[in-house]
Amino acid sequence: CMAQRGLLNQGDRYFNDFSYAQAAEAYEQAFRKDASSIPHARRLAECYWNLRDTKNALTWYALVAASSQAIPEDLYRYSELLRVSGQYADSDVWLRRYGKLMPNDSRVQLKENATEKLEALLSEPGIAHKVTPVDFNSDKSDIAPFIHKNTIYFASSRTDQFTSRHTDSWNDQPFLNLYTGKIADDGTVTEVKLMGDGINTQYHESNAVVSDDGSELYFTRNHVEEGRKVLGDDGVNNLQIFVRRLLPAGWSKESPFPYNSPSYSVGHPSLTKDGQALFFTSYKPGGVGGKDLYVCYRDEHGSWGEPENLGKTINTEGDEMFPYVFGNTLYFSSDGHLGLGGLDLFRVTMRGKSFGVVENLNAPINSSSDDFGICLDQRGEIGFITSDRDGHLGVED
Repeated sequence: CMAQRGLLNQGDRYFNDFSYAQAAEAYEQAFRKDASSIPHARRLAECYWNLRDTKNALTWYALVAASSQAIPEDLYRYSELLRVSGQYADSDVWLRRYGKLMPNDSRVQLKENATEKLEALLSEPGIAHKVTPVDFNSDKSDIAPFIHKNTIYFASSRTDQFTSRHTDSWNDQPFLNLYTGKIADDGTVTEVKLMGDGINTQYHESNAVVSDDGSELYFTRNHVEEGRKVLGDDGVNNLQIFVRRLLPAGWSKESPFPYNSPSYSVGHPSLTKDGQALFFTSYKPGGVGGKDLYVCYRDEHGSWGEPENLGKTINTEGDEMFPYVFGNTLYFSSDGHLGLGGLDLFRVTMRGKSFGVVENLNAPINSSSDDFGICLDQRGEIGFITSDRDGHLGVED
């Protein structure tokens, strides 16, 4: 009993520090010594949920959801994980149980009768006939691609340079850095290299986007001041957006996006072609739920106006992330709209400041795993996405 308690306490310390990989190991050891605490089983399940380890998360949420101590969120997450594993009928059963407890959650209406809806969805042609892994993937995370003219920008936690020796305690993986490569008309990418100009630090940099005229570079980074992480009131080192401007001598030093906050994350910037609107992801207070999509519009002086939530047509009580604008179409990833499992990619037509009907991009763009971070070339004929679907080389490819 003392061994169990010591391991559970150790797991709690890691969990409270958001060190989910280490917390999961401590909890696993405790349960191997016959620990039987449902609250700790829930924490172990949540560790795997945050680490996007769907197989282990499914195992532990199955145990928690079936217990007398289950809370509504346990039922919802178990339903989602069943969907990821392809068990759509069982997922429907648990979603209905969740819906009886939380009838006002929009995800219940969006995903009800999912088996029937997904059969109809999968019978429709997708927007692409083939998806293939790129040859510049590494054995770590390679995410958030963006194309500007003949250059592709992306983030990677590959360990071929010294800054990646530092690891993120969240998942024990190296921090992300920004890379570029040259892209040919057929989508082939060469000359992959680390971005220069001092943009990369020992913390996360990701989601770089360049304005259509090439004058501005926006990207996401951990909130760091004088080389040290800044923690919010909840103890989280949140994300912020930064911008650099092109000068005759190269990129300027970055300046912070005016609506950054130490209390919540702001990230995943995306610009419209005319540069007059900036979409981004945040879980700032007052949203629909989870992570929401927001937009800022430039005023007549070139400054960004107050963020506007995209509303319940786009946002759900789940997570909406990784916005990308191409023409009058907004692409984004969501686990709140009906999908094949995990995060799916969606698109919606923009009509001024209003939106049409949200559409799932379907297979093979989407899979039962996480699919996010789409971008297209100038012609709209070649695109890149990020996924951890079967056969992936690294954490995400």
